[in-house]
Amino acid sequence: MAIDAAPLYNRQAEYQAPLHQERIELLVSANGVEQFIFDAPARIAAVEVESARLLPWDEVEEIVKTGLRIRNLWDYEDENVAARRLTVERICLSYLQVRRDAGQQSAYYLPVWDVVGTMEYRYADGYVPAPGGFAVDESGVRTAYAACSVLTVNAIDGSIIDRQMGF
Repeated sequence: MAIDAAPLYNRQAEYQAPLHQERIELLVSANGVEQFIFDAPARIAAVEVESARLLPWDEVEEIVKTGLRIRNLWDYEDENVAARRLTVERICLSYLQVRRDAGQQSAYYLPVWDVVGTMEYRYADGYVPAPGGFAVDESGVRTAYAACSVLTVNAIDGSIIDRQMGF
């Protein structure tokens, strides 16, 4: 997006302290367990809501349809893009670590519906990529991203979560 030709970018997330994700590595060989690493284990300080009610699927479905339309109104395009296609591969219920606010290092786990998909651009017939430009396959298609989260919906209240910001 631009206002008076000045691009607007959300750079706030780049300067936030990272929230480290739990990571478990287990190295097993013919000799048995060689190495075990448990990095950044989560510390659950409190349970704020013991039994949260999730939105019914029919409401989630409408939020996803609307959210995908809105989030994809603007996407990278140039005069050579003839069409774009977002393929939703799966929608799964999971948990997301969400910041309490932009300045804190504390977070909470939130149930979310995660929409995973692939975005492809089909370029006009005869399109020849500029040197250093986007690579396209023999049928003029470029995959912008594959099997990535394209929309994350709070499973309790239906709000859309910005994964880059972390809330």
